[in-house]
This record gives sequence, C-alpha cells and structure tokens, in this order.
Amino acid sequence: AGASGTLLLKAANEEYSSYDWNYQPKPEAETCFSLVDTLGGHLIYESSSGSIVIGDYETPGSMDIWFNNSMYTGSHDGALLEGMYSLGECTLLANATEFMCTEQFVLNATDGSSIVAAGFSPNSFEDGTMAISGTGCFTGIKGGLTITAQSIEEDYDYFSYEVKSTNEKEDASGVDAGEETDSSKGEEAGSNTEEEISNETVDKSTEGESEKEGECIPIETLFAQSAYEVNVNATTIGGLNVTGAVYAWSENPLRVGSVDGAAIGKSTGKCTLLPGEQMWMCSGIFKISNQDTITTMGLSPNNQERGSLAVTGGTGCYQNVNGTIYITSQGETSESFLLEYQASNADEACSIQDLVGEGLSEANVGGKTIGDYETVGSKDLWAGNILTDSSGAQIGLSYGDCTLLPGVAAFMCIGEWALDSGDIVTYAGYSPNSMNPGHIAVTGGTGCYAGASGTLLLKAANEEYSSYDWNYQPKPEAETCFSLVDTLGGHLIYESSSGSIVIGDYETPGSMDIWFNNSMYTGSHDGALLEGMYSLGECTLLANATEFMCTEQFVLNATDGSSIVAAGFSPNSFEDGTMAISGTGCFTGIKGGLTITAQSIEEDYDYFSYEVKSTNEKEDASGVDAGEETDSSKGEEAGSNTEEEISNETVDKSTEGESEKEGECIPIETLCPVCI
Repeated sequence: AGASGTLLLKAANEEYSSYDWNYQPKPEAETCFSLVDTLGGHLIYESSSGSIVIGDYETPGSMDIWFNNSMYTGSHDGALLEGMYSLGECTLLANATEFMCTEQFVLNATDGSSIVAAGFSPNSFEDGTMAISGTGCFTGIKGGLTITAQSIEEDYDYFSYEVKSTNEKEDASGVDAGEETDSSKGEEAGSNTEEEISNETVDKSTEGESEKEGECIPIETLFAQSAYEVNVNATTIGGLNVTGAVYAWSENPLRVGSVDGAAIGKSTGKCTLLPGEQMWMCSGIFKISNQDTITTMGLSPNNQERGSLAVTGGTGCYQNVNGTIYITSQGETSESFLLEYQASNADEACSIQDLVGEGLSEANVGGKTIGDYETVGSKDLWAGNILTDSSGAQIGLSYGDCTLLPGVAAFMCIGEWALDSGDIVTYAGYSPNSMNPGHIAVTGGTGCYAGASGTLLLKAANEEYSSYDWNYQPKPEAETCFSLVDTLGGHLIYESSSGSIVIGDYETPGSMDIWFNNSMYTGSHDGALLEGMYSLGECTLLANATEFMCTEQFVLNATDGSSIVAAGFSPNSFEDGTMAISGTGCFTGIKGGLTITAQSIEEDYDYFSYEVKSTNEKEDASGVDAGEETDSSKGEEAGSNTEEEISNETVDKSTEGESEKEGECIPIETLCPVCI
C-alpha cells in the first residue's frame, strides 16, 4: 500500500515471447532537479502536434493517442523544454463529455525521470484533474495536476498542466523508494491531530463534480441547508395532465442553498402520473458519487404543493440511511425543485407486522389500466385506493404503478401507503397477473416507518380486481436460509437478457426494457445455472438517453418468497451502474449496493453482471423479524456521525468552480471511518 519505485521493462527477445523486469534505484538527490522550482512556476504547456484521433470527439470509445509531443513553460509559445516530451492515451467515455487518460511526461530520458499522470480530461475547454506518480528522480512523488485544453484554431491545439499539489519538498532527498518513509508509515502528509479533525470544515465546492470517492458525509450534513435540484435535463412522455404520462430526468444538478449554489451531486429518476392527474408515483436516486448514492420513492404532487419521498436506502456510505425528503416544485414550469431532508424523529420504530395485523384490504376505487391484461407493457395505475384493517377501519390510502412484463404472467410494481397517521410506507416487487400472491418488499418509509423492511403478500381478492388483500409474511428461520454473500459465486451473478422485450428503442427517452424469467448464472454468462432462480423487472430510458431508471427483482427461492429487490440506474452503455437493494423472505432487512454492467456477445446487451458491492447481511444473518427495531431503523447509521460530531461539522460550498480544497487536509481514515 502506497508503494512507489521505478521498474525497467524490456522484451527478452524479438518474438516478444517473454519480458524482463528490473528495479532501478532512485538517483542521488544532487543529480536531480526540482519539478516545482524548474518547470515555470508549475505550469507546463504541451503541443498536440504529435496526436492522432482514432474515431472522433463525439463517439464513446474514440481515442486520442500521442507520442513525442513538445513541452513548453509559461505559455504555448514559451521556452521549449529541450529533451522533454509527452506521450499518452485518452479514451472518450460513455457520455462523450470527458476522457479517461493515462500519460507520461519524460523529463530526463537518460536516467528515466518522468511524471506519470492518470485521471479525467473534459471533452471541452474546462479543467480536468489528474493524480501523479513518478520514475527516476521523481520516484515517490504524489500530488495533482490540473489539465486544461487550449485552442488557437478551434481544435485542442495545446494543453496546459498546472501542478496543484505535490509532496516533492517533503521527499526531495534521494531516499530509495524501497525504504520506509513518512508517506508509507507513521503520520501521513496532510494528517491532522484528533483535536484539529474535530474542528475541520468539509469543503465540497467543486462545481459540477459529484465524484468524491471515499468521502462519507452524513446525510444530515449533506442536506444541512436546503438543496435545489435544477431541472435542466428532463423530458415528459405524454402530457402533464394525462394519466400514465412518464416524467424522466437524468443527472440534474443538486445545489446547496439556491439554484446557483455549489453542486453536491446529481439527480436521476422517473415518475408516472397516476389516475386523477394529481399525483406522480416516483422513484429516484441522488448520485453523490458513482459509489455513494441515496435512493428515494414516493409521491410528488402535480402542482406546487409539498410532497414527501421516503429515503429507502442507498449504496456505499448511504446503504443504511432513512428519513424523509420533502420536495416542492419551484415555478409553474418546475424550473427547479426544493429538497428538504428530515431524519426520523419518532420515539420508537413502528412495526410493519403490527400495521398489517391480520390483513389489510385495498378497495380499488382509484385504479386505471392503460392497455389491457394481455399486452406486454400495459400499465396498471392507482391513486387513492382505500386501505382498511381487519376490523374494517380505514387506515390510509394506496398509490402505485405496475408494468405488465413479457409473458404477461406478472407485473413489476412500486407503490406507497399514505397512512392516516401522516407517515408513509413504500414498497416494490412483483404481482402475478392472476389470483396467486406476489412477494413485495417493504423498501422504507417516513416517520416511525423510516428504515422499515418486511415481506408483504399481495393477492387479488376477486377476478374483477375490485379489491386486493395484503398479508404479512414473517422472516424464515435462519437455518432455512442461505447467504447471498457466500453462495452466489463470490457475489457475482450473470443474468441472460433472453426474456427481455424493448418497447421503443435505445435512443428514445421513455422507451422501456422489460423482462420476466431471465435465467441467472454464477461467475460468468456461461457459468453454473442457478436452478429455480430468475430475474424480472422494468427499466425506463431517461431524458438524455444515456441511462435507465430501473426496478428489478431477483427471485432466489420462489417457495418461501426470498428475493432481492434492486432500484437504481443502469447506463445505456457497457459502463457500471449502481443499484440499492432491499429484500423479501430470507433477505428481509438486507441493505446494500449492487453494481450492474451490461455484457455483449453480438453487439447487443446480451447479459448483465451484478456484483454485490456492500451489504449488511453479515450483521443481519439471524432470523430476526423485520418488524423488530434494528440498527438500520434506529441509532447510528453507516456513514453518520453523532449529534455532537455533526454540530461541529460545516459543509462549506462557498468556492464555486474550485476543484482544490486549499488548506484542508482531512486524513483518508477520517473521511470514511465506517465505510472502510
């Protein structure tokens, strides 16, 4: 960990059938020059005269590759750095807005001294960020470069590189990289004392930058001020007053304090307009970083009134979070949405088992079917269905959205109970297109139901579908269950897309990819078949056509109703997406994250791999009933701080556009003490 050094790699013969690796010690300090002092006040300009583009600047996967690009100090027509040159490779990523790059600045070819940089470069004239390592005299160097494209005649004619930070002054001696140094043992550069850490400010001022991997900021601190979602990337399929219309958005900026405040992440999701055209049934995800996401589910009014969304969990730092996000549309055309977070303030957690009791009845007074029960993709929507308990007393209203899957045997559903107490309960899962029961996962709720989990059985009460019965299914005994982590091939599941149907295409927002009974395998797409297990679900293509919002269910034991329900985003590409999980049956109470990646054999999305990135399964492996109070619903959450710690934290968003957190040295162990 933290190792550095210079290796010499050489072909052992002309056939390249083997290679030789040798270690090169770091040169003596007196033979080296200082990167900081020598290269024009940290600023290097590189000509792109030696570059070749394979593809173009619009097609993901295109490459910009170069060798022997000249380098200058101060400006593109500054002093030529004799004998120094740059080489490297950049690949255009899925959204065609940025490149992933690896490059090397050869500063002394004789002794092999160079700087190696890796990071992203925007497909624009904005700043990118790269981390550096080194060889030769610069062995052991660490720090950051800012890269900015420069234009003379519209193209990327030059690039400027500014050294933003480096440990060179602390490591200016000729100490060999193999020796123990302060950067690998003891206190690290940038570490603070415990007293200093307690008074630190968490500055997340990077404009548009949501990728802060490893930084666990508690949800209470993240939303300490009101946040605004700036609605710049949304589309409506249908009309704003047409039942069944879909409102889909992708990567809307999340900003603190105002619509012009500093960015803290991005929002992605979709809503379906329910009968009566008063309420949208929504599922969404806040992407604080690629690995750290917060999922929400609930109703949003089709006006400027305040709505309540349940925080149903998340991934990474936020896999156990809960609470309420209040959402209010700003302006008649919803130019933005005000988002306000409230943690659960209930004295004690409420039990789903107690709520359902001996069973609930749902009178289908607000239902509407768009299509029919025989056409794939048809919608079953409802708003204001009346929920009554076993004594006949009304306890609340039900809202939801179901999509009929291929084979027309089952619907994929999300929904909400709006209880008369003011709390809500959210759920997701499949409902058979028959009189058979379906297993539905409680994904969360608000108030005393924040963080709730459990398994519900949903069944039509009659063939006219005029009412439905809800019953509670206790969690099976632990000895009858298997471990998701231990059993499914090292966490990796492959799913065939053979049972999928696309309604629309992969270019039109609002198109759907829906499936039922997709086979599942371990290890690879031709690995061991998981007998009796299958996947079903629905994905909707969002506004920019680069990603889907998905809800899906992995049925792992149809007999006892054990399944994993996943909600989140999946890129319309072969890149990774992130989904938060809930469960039914043996997996009641499970929380965590899945990474989803499309796999191709013949150009299409032939298979999908799912890797369990984090889960609380080991902490919740007992047969504890979901109705009981657990650490995920009460007490300290993963990534959360105590009230005293939170009171000392400040989320400083004041430096708009700054990618460097000047003067702020929070040790990596402190940034994510629980996640790690």
